[in-house]
Amino acid sequence: MQRETRPWLPEVGDHARIKGSPFAGEVVKTKGVNEPRFRIKVSGTTAEGQKLPPAEARAARIASRWYGLDELESPN
Repeated sequence: MQRETRPWLPEVGDHARIKGSPFAGEVVKTKGVNEPRFRIKVSGTTAEGQKLPPAEARAARIASRWYGLDELESPN
């Protein structure tokens, strides 16, 4: 008997990495059923809590937007 595996589907409060970028963030909203979309809020700080340099902080603000599931990956 084969076990059916569900694809990873983030929920509000989950963390997700953005494919092809150094950024990760928190899912703050979701929408859609057939084509789910996820609003990601990218933090303007490092993992240690320090502020990002201005250019990186701007890139993080731009990266905070709606993404499709194919543009995200699990942080694990």
